[in-house]
Amino acid sequence: VEGLRNHKFIRRLCGFYRCDLTEGKAFFAALSWQHSNMRYLRCACQLFTHLLHCEEGLHYLNSDRRGLVFQNLVKEIVKLVNGKIKRSSSWSLESQALIFDTRTCRETMAREFISLLGFISTIPTGRKFLEPILTAKDVEPSLLQLGGCPQYDFLSR
Repeated sequence: VEGLRNHKFIRRLCGFYRCDLTEGKAFFAALSWQHSNMRYLRCACQLFTHLLHCEEGLHYLNSDRRGLVFQNLVKEIVKLVNGKIKRSSSWSLESQALIFDTRTCRETMAREFISLLGFISTIPTGRKFLEPILTAKDVEPSLLQLGGCPQYDFLSR
């Protein structure tokens, strides 16, 4: 565990994929969406696949602030759904900094977080890793809500 935690390259690489806009740490999400930037998505898929296949990697993904990418993604999805519900009662969704808003999903690599989540869910160890995260936050109903709203089609384009 200490080997991965003290490995500066892994820490910085995982930090690049953080999705926290409030701290200004969403470097991957801030990249403009271009075909040439898809290499960063491929790198993320390989990195997280590797981390999911070793015990040290799983511990890192569950404990280090830079490794909590998937937990933060789930929080962002829940924020989006809650924003949708609150917006109907005169609340502005644009007042919060969201990774998954229309502009960022259209113009930046933020939309590829959904692709990363989908890719990780195809790996048996990835599904096992994601299961407690998705059930703890009760995200499945949120995803079903998003899937049923045409105004959120931009997430899957």
